Amino acid sequence: MPSTPLTRITLVLPIPRYPEHNRALRRILDDLVAFCGGVTFSPTENPFFGIWEEEVGKHEDAQRILIIADAPLPINDTLLVAYLEYMKLRAQRVFGEQIIWLTVHGIARISTYDSSAEDIP
Repeated sequence: MPSTPLTRITLVLPIPRYPEHNRALRRILDDLVAFCGGVTFSPTENPFFGIWEEEVGKHEDAQRILIIADAPLPINDTLLVAYLEYMKLRAQRVFGEQIIWLTVHGIARISTYDSSAEDIP
């Protein structure tokens, strides 16, 4: 079975509250499309929720946007690492967050019959 190696980027951002947040979100999405060729994300009108422990016994919950993109580069590529570090720092500054959840892992996208509709049995 043919597959394409990619690096999966998962980014979790706060729901935009101010116009500058909306602009930053749009720029991040546009940048990911340019860098990865596409992006998938949850809507801002119907976000998902996260709950985590800030300190022992104190829970925080918040609405978040989930963003997923697949980069056509290996996980340790210097260009990818620099791009993600820049994007994360920019998001932390604009959204005023101490932590922006950003993860990467290698994936193999199954690419059987992806070249042409005529190849599909």
